[in-house]
Amino acid sequence: MSLHFHRRPIISNATTLKNLVLRYREYTTKVDYPAADEETYEQCRSAIALLESGIRQINLGTEQLRKLYSEIREEYQNCKNKAERKDIMLEIEQIEEDSNLHTILADANELGFMLTTRLDEAKCARDRLDVKLGYTTQKAQRLQELALGGEDQRSQINPDEGSEQGPSSQNRTSSVGVADETQSVECSNPPRSCRSIRPPQASLPKFHGDAEDFPEFWAVFETLVHKSNELDVMEKILLLKESLVGKAQNSIKGIRLVPENYNWLV
Repeated sequence: MSLHFHRRPIISNATTLKNLVLRYREYTTKVDYPAADEETYEQCRSAIALLESGIRQINLGTEQLRKLYSEIREEYQNCKNKAERKDIMLEIEQIEEDSNLHTILADANELGFMLTTRLDEAKCARDRLDVKLGYTTQKAQRLQELALGGEDQRSQINPDEGSEQGPSSQNRTSSVGVADETQSVECSNPPRSCRSIRPPQASLPKFHGDAEDFPEFWAVFETLVHKSNELDVMEKILLLKESLVGKAQNSIKGIRLVPENYNWLV
């Protein structure tokens, strides 16, 4: 039984991938977002986060199962003894039958395409809602503010530029001085902490401590909070605390809510 130690991992990974397929099959149903309001926008963003998480997990499970299957195929190909090759082939066929891996891989591949289609549709709906709700304009304003902040920083790094004599150089210096003064009054802190319009915030799901609910909770929290470049560490800690209830909330009791402990909390 040369493939004895390959059998259990293959069956285990095939079962895991099968459960993932069953878990995310419900998200293949087409969803419409007819209303242009905050609630619909948040639903759309949550759907995108869930679909991205599902595609990522299914791709990972598929890759692992195919890798394990390739290893037993290599055992067969590398075997030189004719009798042993026959025994290995029989073992491979038995593993294929017990794990049903070919059917599971085919289902996972089909589901991956369907989830990708739903993801593209959700992103198109989000872009449409961005325009209807005016978020595209807000994003453009924030980018403009960041660009102005970058120009101000460059002028501070190179203060000698434009120091040549002449009316034109004096005009440029005067203009930069006015811009710097206005910029310093409106934004005395770094650009990130002085945004004039706060980006739309999606409501976060609650996590009660059940292991089976954690992948869905983390998919949304990771996308909207953990990977956000617009939130500082304390904001992320407070949002995490508000999202935990019951057993999950009890698990962080006694841990100081300071930036140094954020990676420990998550």
